[in-house]
Amino acid sequence: LPCKRDEPVLIMFADSYLAPLLPMARSQTWEIRRGAITSLARLSDDHLRAAVSALRNLHGRSVLVDILQYCSSPLCTSVERREAVMGLCNLLGHKHSQAELRAEDLFDAMRSLLQECQVDTSLKLVTPLVIDAVETLCRNESLATIIVRNGFAPDLLSVAFDSSGGSGII
Repeated sequence: LPCKRDEPVLIMFADSYLAPLLPMARSQTWEIRRGAITSLARLSDDHLRAAVSALRNLHGRSVLVDILQYCSSPLCTSVERREAVMGLCNLLGHKHSQAELRAEDLFDAMRSLLQECQVDTSLKLVTPLVIDAVETLCRNESLATIIVRNGFAPDLLSVAFDSSGGSGII
């Protein structure tokens, strides 16, 4: 059952092509829930990105918490992890998603994802997306100082200049 906080979100999704995924996002089955949440995150267009990040997980937290877990979960295949990263990066393009990231204090998890991009070859394809997402967060003045305080700069430079696999951005 959806939580009370999800009611406005459900209204936003009512006529959306993504509406059939909403019940699955509350599934007790981990794999079904992961697939639905990741798909909602990846496929949401501009006006639905805020609605997706406003959805609550089974513990009452933003689904951004779950998506960040899927990005590095050993239970996910490399394809599933990349899909989670793509969904996360899509959502972070919206100011409401950025506010949810801040409210949930997920900056350490974002930094861990950035660090993981340096060592996990399965994430090399989505590393530019992660860098773009952090860049998008930096455009939000209130988040930029938090990102600097959380030590993102050395990791961004390390990822950007990585030449070990020829995947450095710069």
